[in-house]
Amino acid sequence: MDRFPKDLVLHLQTGAGWDSGEIDSRLASISIDDLEVSADQILYHSTQDDPREWLDFLWQSLSLAGLIDRPVDFEWEDRFGFVSFPTAEEYAGRLVQCARESGFAVTNRSDTGVDVFMEKKLTTKDGSLFDCVVDEFKPVNREMIAFLAERTVLRDYATEERVRFVRELGLGGRNKEDGSAGGFHSLSV
Repeated sequence: MDRFPKDLVLHLQTGAGWDSGEIDSRLASISIDDLEVSADQILYHSTQDDPREWLDFLWQSLSLAGLIDRPVDFEWEDRFGFVSFPTAEEYAGRLVQCARESGFAVTNRSDTGVDVFMEKKLTTKDGSLFDCVVDEFKPVNREMIAFLAERTVLRDYATEERVRFVRELGLGGRNKEDGSAGGFHSLSV
């Protein structure tokens, strides 16, 4: 990143030939529609106003985060149903809060759905451009995964069980595996 030209701006837009698979897998809870990156700044935009696509996004996020043992492209509606979940508006509100706490300037332009713009000066410049982008969003992603997991309950039609996501905490309220504020796993009830 330290050799990134000062005047160059990369503009990445989903649906326009950009395969976001790798960035999605590292930032599972952050839906990126447009992303501009320069040598010293990130501009992010996400929009979502289709209820059906919202449930697909939730499935994708939970799957990419490793909370569901099914692939992202699994036809979830044939096997699972959403019993409870955060609305797109609740997600946008929490995203704005988390992003601001992480140093982003944020604008939420929608009363319904998601239409969020975030901007931040790059604080980390070590590694590749991709690593720098992931590092800037990492705290927001971690908080948003927790938000989605805590508020989502699925019904497994095959077993008729409800699937909840519970926090795995070790001593002192920390995640046993990595010392973070806690990871999640699924629990059928």
